[in-house]
Amino acid sequence: MNDAQVNEKGKVPYWVKLTIIFFFGWIALYGSRAIVGPLMVNIGAEFDLSKAQLGSIMSIFFIGYTALNIPSGMIGDYLGKKKVLVTGVVLFGGFTIIAGMMPTYVTFMFAWVMVGIFQGFYYGPQYGLSSEAIPKHRITLGSAIINSGMAFGLSIGYYISSISVGEMGMSWRAPFYIIGVPIIIIGLVMLWIIKDKPKAQPAAENGAPKQKVKLTFKDLFGNRNINLAMSPSSVQSMASLS
Repeated sequence: MNDAQVNEKGKVPYWVKLTIIFFFGWIALYGSRAIVGPLMVNIGAEFDLSKAQLGSIMSIFFIGYTALNIPSGMIGDYLGKKKVLVTGVVLFGGFTIIAGMMPTYVTFMFAWVMVGIFQGFYYGPQYGLSSEAIPKHRITLGSAIINSGMAFGLSIGYYISSISVGEMGMSWRAPFYIIGVPIIIIGLVMLWIIKDKPKAQPAAENGAPKQKVKLTFKDLFGNRNINLAMSPSSVQSMASLS
């Protein structure tokens, strides 16, 4: 698949749009998890937490995140990568907002682990969709752009928390709302842009589609010509000629 094949009537190629939206997807993932770091003191004071309880905030998040990476890939193969990806993004954006509303440590932790769980829906389906859509000669560039969203997300998340709470005097809950709403918007844009299956590969140059050749053990060892060629007499004859 080349650029001309994915470009529709002079419009932006599909793989370019996919690369851009997945770039913002990684910003959303890392931005939402980064906002908590600068807020630890505020959260601890709000809920009167010990150091162990503060540490468990990120621990339980990553337990949920890592636990769902492999299952989300399996679910994506079964139900469709787009469905799993978009559902995950919209829900982890929604639970980011909900986490900022929680009145107790227990309810906050519940919402926060749900953020981690639905973030676990992202990597497998995103990688599958981008691998299908980005042309082979652009895969390195596309992947680099997509993955650079992680660094941008960390920077943006830390900046939002530090500025809104530290300099603007907002509540520690405000960053959860500030970043949660754009995440939901990103998920809805993904719903609009992503095609679960990219356009099929074009036919071969002679006008006929390429056929995959499947060779089984029965075909191999049941072939009379191959068996005659590998018979002891044939082997001996070839040895005498060498």
